[in-house]
Parts: sequence; C-alpha cells; structure tokens
Amino acid sequence: MVFFIGSLLSWFAIRISNSHRLASKMGDQYLQNRTLCVLVNDEQAAMASRMGKLMYSVSKNVPWESKCLTDALCVKWLLDRYKIPAVFYLGARINSDESIADAMQAHAWLSVGPFVVTGAPEHLDFQVVATFVSPTMEPPAS
Repeated sequence: MVFFIGSLLSWFAIRISNSHRLASKMGDQYLQNRTLCVLVNDEQAAMASRMGKLMYSVSKNVPWESKCLTDALCVKWLLDRYKIPAVFYLGARINSDESIADAMQAHAWLSVGPFVVTGAPEHLDFQVVATFVSPTMEPPAS
C-alpha cells in the first residue's frame, strides 16, 4: 500500500512541480553528470533491492502511467525515510531511428551501493546527464 500511495504522490509531484522543486526531491546535492557509488551495508542493500522489486510490481498495476521517473522518486523518498543513501540519475540518449520529435529519450534510475534499484537494465543505454545525492545521509557503521 505504501508503494501504491508513493507512486501516486510521485506522479502528482512530477505534474505539478517545477524543475527546481522536483530536483530537490531527487537529492540534496546536484553533481553534474558524475557516476557515483554510495557506501551501504548488506542490510541496507537488501532492503533497497526489495523496495525496487516491490516498486516494479506495483508500477505495472496502477491505473496511472508509472514510468522510470515516478518509480525512482517513490523509492528515493522511501529510502530517505530509512536513512539509506542513494544516487539518483537522469540520463538521455538520441535514437536516430525515430522521428525528430521522438529522437531524444530520457530515463531515470536509482542506485544504492553498486546496485541499480530502479530503472535497470535500460539505464545501460543512456548517458548520465544529471546526478543527485543526499549528502546528509551518514555512511553505514562498519
């Protein structure tokens, strides 16, 4: 139920928020187009993986359009509640087979540690154009 409500809130946020407000939901710090990896322990990685799988299941069954950005925002907000650090990526690619209007495609994905939690495996086809992290998160205890 949490993922269903989170998906709905994410969907609304995407539609009513301006880009600056939406970017603040992706992370506290914008780091241009860097590829990063945050440190997490095994428990945090397992929880993030479960969240990603649940989000994937929920997003296929909601009555609204739930795509990569909606899924990544929802899981990011939940990870923040559990103090699990994550990296939020926005990517783009040019598809020369499409019409001019559809040539540029965008994608959003979320990683925790070395694992992509939402947006995989499609993320491999996109170049990173924006990276957001939450530096307020404390690294996990060893």
